[in-house]
Amino acid sequence: MLKKLSNSLVESFVVTLNKEDSVLKTLRMPHALRQAVKVNLTTLLDRAKVYEDERKELVESFVEKGWAEKNDDNSFSVDKEHIYEVNKELVELSSVENELNIETVNKDIVDNVLENNSLTLGEEEVFLFFADDSDKQKG
Repeated sequence: MLKKLSNSLVESFVVTLNKEDSVLKTLRMPHALRQAVKVNLTTLLDRAKVYEDERKELVESFVEKGWAEKNDDNSFSVDKEHIYEVNKELVELSSVENELNIETVNKDIVDNVLENNSLTLGEEEVFLFFADDSDKQKG
């Protein structure tokens, strides 16, 4: 199912699913949901890579314009005169909407997992995103 989400949400979902104490390592879930999570994680990782590459190019353009300096640790320092422009461009990039092919599962399966497990709000948000909400779209 095609679903839209911003670059910042893609990054948030990837961080949630890849954290060291990820729910994926311990949570018992139906096979359909586990498969959807694995397939969708691959999709999200691919899109996160594109976002990261775009962000790096943007930072390089700031350096070329003299708006920022690259530090030894690959971070960057922004010239005070250009903070507004840099922030504006970074926010625009993080807000770009992506239409991704997301493998969904029946919402009842997701609801059952959410009701019977203690998850963080971020983890719940990810699982709800993977729920088939086609009934909601029809209404």
